[in-house]
Amino acid sequence: MILGKLVQVVSGKDEGELILEKETITIGRSSDNDIVLPNPEISRHHARIIFKPDTMIEDAGSTLGIFVNGVKVSSSRHLLRSGDIINIGYLYFRFELPQVEETVRRSIANVEAQAQPELKQPAPKAPPAQPEIKRPAPKAPPPQPRGSILFSRLLSFLHEHPVATLAILFSIGMLLILANLYSLAIQINKNAAERYAAVFVLSLDKFRSLYGTDVVNRVQSHGILVTADYAAHEGAIPIPSTLGIEISQQITEPGSGIQARLYSDYPFPNRKDGGPHNEFETEALVRLRVEPDKSVPYIAYANINGRQSLQFAHAVIMDQACVVCHNTEADSPKKDWKVGDVGGVQEVILPIDSAFTTVRTGLLTTLGVMLIITLAGLGLLAFVLSALRASIQMLSRTNTAYARFVPREFLSLLGKKNIVEVALADNVQMEMTVLFSDIRSFTTISEGMDSEKNFHFLSGFLSKMGPIVRENHGFIDKYFGDAIMALFQSTDDAVDGAIALRQQLIEYNRIRQENQLPPIDIGIGLNTGKLTLGTLGEQDRMDGTVISDAVNLASRIEGMTKMYSVTLLISESTFRGLKDINRFSLRLLDRVRVKGKNEPVTIYEVFSGDPPEIWEKKLAIKRDFEQAVGLYQIKQFQSAKRLFEKCLALYPKDRASEFYIERCNHFIEVGVDENWDGVLNLDSK
Repeated sequence: MILGKLVQVVSGKDEGELILEKETITIGRSSDNDIVLPNPEISRHHARIIFKPDTMIEDAGSTLGIFVNGVKVSSSRHLLRSGDIINIGYLYFRFELPQVEETVRRSIANVEAQAQPELKQPAPKAPPAQPEIKRPAPKAPPPQPRGSILFSRLLSFLHEHPVATLAILFSIGMLLILANLYSLAIQINKNAAERYAAVFVLSLDKFRSLYGTDVVNRVQSHGILVTADYAAHEGAIPIPSTLGIEISQQITEPGSGIQARLYSDYPFPNRKDGGPHNEFETEALVRLRVEPDKSVPYIAYANINGRQSLQFAHAVIMDQACVVCHNTEADSPKKDWKVGDVGGVQEVILPIDSAFTTVRTGLLTTLGVMLIITLAGLGLLAFVLSALRASIQMLSRTNTAYARFVPREFLSLLGKKNIVEVALADNVQMEMTVLFSDIRSFTTISEGMDSEKNFHFLSGFLSKMGPIVRENHGFIDKYFGDAIMALFQSTDDAVDGAIALRQQLIEYNRIRQENQLPPIDIGIGLNTGKLTLGTLGEQDRMDGTVISDAVNLASRIEGMTKMYSVTLLISESTFRGLKDINRFSLRLLDRVRVKGKNEPVTIYEVFSGDPPEIWEKKLAIKRDFEQAVGLYQIKQFQSAKRLFEKCLALYPKDRASEFYIERCNHFIEVGVDENWDGVLNLDSK
């Protein structure tokens, strides 16, 4: 859907239009914008047009700003209406909305016009390059999986709260350990109780068996009566099962909770309570009779009389003596017993709650001790982590402070990760572009200030210029008082950075003039060549430095800007290193031979960053000026002079044309040597 369009206006005529189809349109010199304007006067990210909720334009951090109907956009966003003239760099566009929305906005504009004066539109200027628009919108990144988001949040929490994390993990671990210990202790106590009950029951079984074989048989041979109802007969003794029942009754201790009982589902008539009393005892008789292995007990744990207890039931197996006794006893309710039958159950009840209480008390004591140790350990850990964080923060601040003296880019070029790895005489050779910048007439400016004001002035100026270098992928190697030496791996970045410095200076001077301070000017020189970057000094004091003729030449070229009254000069090596020369406004300036060098250097002026009125005039005389320089080089001084005078007529402040006219007059008057090569020899640095 078409949301609007920008119609480019050149000399009052429409020269093409850009269709706006996205809710947010980015505009700038960089290739990642929706509308790319390849012009050095336009910032990499210059402006944004936003269609919702209202149609607005906002400054995206440009150097020269945005103008709507001749008024600079001072607030963060400015309302756009159909027909507004937008000035971006030296380009002019008319903003238009679709017909329906335009009608509504015109109605609103008519109401607002009663309270606001009509704004006068400035005359459009010719652009240096045609804009291009990128149609495809960038694809949104795929949504992150929910699991990945949760994991990221967990990692963030672990990083931000290490002590709390360790406390939680330690507490969970400690609780799991204690729970396992408690479970293990309970199981050990149960096993011990079951072994004790098994020994208890085995002792009773052995006693009954011994009584039945050794005692009963002997006394019967002496005519002593052995009967279940022995109490009713004087001199009689009980049969083994009766003795077992009564011994179990004697063993039972109501106060301790220990109980023993021998019962059967075929009790003798005189035993009214000889059968099972509860569900467990009934179940025990059934289970033990059907169990193939009669030695396996039937066990249960229950709350008996308010105490956790073990119920241990063991089968009473009928042997030969028991079978004879029960089958021949007159009062026996069952007379067909066989050897191996389960005649009854020997039950033992053992309270185990006291053991559980001991375990719980011990574990709680252990928990308390571990908690105290944990809190002390966490406190110590928090102290250590706090000290460690403070050390890391101090180290980070120290590294940041080091980076202010030794740029990270410098370390990267040396192949070092941090300042600690740097050693004396570390060096690397590579081709780079060197930028020198200097404040014009700084000595005169500084004479009116004391040392403290000088420092404040330079700090304020350099704080505006330094970030521009970094934004254009360079780094500052040295500050020489008011001078800057910067290095760039890309020639285009170096020229972009130099132009941006010039544009930043325009804004800086505007602020100075608002504060009733005189403007300042700078000179910038660029040269590209091989250099050695490394460390020099001695073991206890070293410094990063750059050694190369390319550095010295960049400094000399910067000095020439004063002679030609221009801001930015580049060498031929920098000119040839540019990947896209058409992006820049430049002109051939001269061929010079600096002091101490035999080979001449061709220098070019880059005037892309000059104010619009100066830029237009230099662009207008560029062709004639460069033709005049060519005529001068081949000793056609009269023809060259006429062209230079033509240039000066169009741009009276062109010091370069004046300089050439002076040189032409000199050579016309005194002549030149036949070996003259057209090179200007500079005798001073």
